[in-house]
Amino acid sequence: MKKSRKTKDPQKVAKILRLVRDQYEALRPDRYRLQSPIRTERSVTSQDFYAANRLKAYALGNEAYENDSVGAIVDTAVRMAVGIHGGKPFFTGENADAEQMAWTTWARNCGFCEGEHWNELLSQILRAVKIHGDCLILIDPDLTGGKLRIWDADQIVSLTDGDFHEWGRLHGLPTVGTESDPIWRQVEGVVTDPWGRVAGYFVTPLRNRFAVPLKDATYLPAGICRRVSYHARISQYRGEPSILPMMDLSNDTRQLIKAEVAAARNHSETSILLEEPSASDEVSAILSAVSDGEAGISPEVSEAAGIAADDLSEQITAILGTQKEDLTAIQGRSAIGRIRQGTNVHTLDNANRPSQPIQQWLDKLADLNGQRLGVLSCLSRGRAETSYSSGQIELAISWAKFEEDQKMLERLVVDYAVGIVCPGASYIVSWPKAFEIDPQKAEETYNARLKSGRVSFQELMGPDWRSNVDAMAEFIEYCYTRGLDPSVFSWLGETAAGNAKQEPVTTTPDTSHD
Repeated sequence: MKKSRKTKDPQKVAKILRLVRDQYEALRPDRYRLQSPIRTERSVTSQDFYAANRLKAYALGNEAYENDSVGAIVDTAVRMAVGIHGGKPFFTGENADAEQMAWTTWARNCGFCEGEHWNELLSQILRAVKIHGDCLILIDPDLTGGKLRIWDADQIVSLTDGDFHEWGRLHGLPTVGTESDPIWRQVEGVVTDPWGRVAGYFVTPLRNRFAVPLKDATYLPAGICRRVSYHARISQYRGEPSILPMMDLSNDTRQLIKAEVAAARNHSETSILLEEPSASDEVSAILSAVSDGEAGISPEVSEAAGIAADDLSEQITAILGTQKEDLTAIQGRSAIGRIRQGTNVHTLDNANRPSQPIQQWLDKLADLNGQRLGVLSCLSRGRAETSYSSGQIELAISWAKFEEDQKMLERLVVDYAVGIVCPGASYIVSWPKAFEIDPQKAEETYNARLKSGRVSFQELMGPDWRSNVDAMAEFIEYCYTRGLDPSVFSWLGETAAGNAKQEPVTTTPDTSHD
């Protein structure tokens, strides 16, 4: 007779599966450690994560930036894209001199908080976009005193439901209705009109809040401020951190590194275990002479030793009492002091720790994180291990991402700031260019491109090429006034026939771009 199989309770099966899964996830150093499942169900606005998940993403991004190699990669990307004087506009209109002076005066201490320089603020904005996904900037004579004010991503926050409805009532805007009704809504700090267009933002000086009351928030119309971010989709109102996909892997790797550091410390200290003997060899002969049937010491032994039985008992007690003092270890040192004879010593050396492949794994992690941020191995690892051609190719591929960051800052930040500081001005923006690993080979390439007409001097010199040409002409003219032939310099006066002497050049330097 075939026996029927009893159906198990689904809840018990699910519990068993959870237990098995928790035990199987060997990379988790702590089963209660918070995981990073950021992707959640879609909201009505097609956002990937919001509320608690967004704050959790900010915390993970901060932790990775401060503790993992991905933070160094982010700094490298920011440094390469912005540089020391990156994002500087050069004005080209009729009022170029006055506009250039006005911009230079404003950019010297344009920061709202501590009068930061323009270049420092550009670096902060780009770093915030990579770590948190977006930020909000504002320049207003009344609200910011004409300075550049920046709100971090966690400071762009929604109002509580009751306060948002109160805000709509005060402004005469409908905020109550169904999804099909033409009402105003708020999405993660963004206020949208009935047609889904961004109308403004709520910002707060508070940090890490799901929602804030109306008294702690300020409404900024979208027409006077600018949100800086990358958009993954058209319907996306807030940005996502570019380092977000690396969080889970980075957390596990940090635990691995901690384990390797602990192993390296144990290895360097040469840990030792002491195994005490089961009986004292020094007094074994005396103990064997103790009478089994009588209490105390055998009279024969006492007589042979020439001492009283009580004295002999005290000596045995004294010897046994000093046993622990002889096994004193020197803490934190690779040595053991006062070891008794007969003690077995066991060392815990392991030639494989710290593990040699750990560096290969860290390099692989840096490569993966760097590729996610658009930075290849020569920059993500912080060292060069390839040939000139390979290094130049990696640098060229990385600069595609740097130029993307530069254009994002130019369109969202520089254009916005120049339009307020110098409205109606004509200008071009100067950004750092890709440097050359071998300048001599690069010079040969430039010469070939110039002769073939594929590039011009203006493109090579950048937006301030006029200033460079004027400075060169001034130098040549000064050489002639001092009786020097400028053709002796290899980079001046060269012709196809050689260094032919030239006539003095008369020119009026244009100092408008100095």
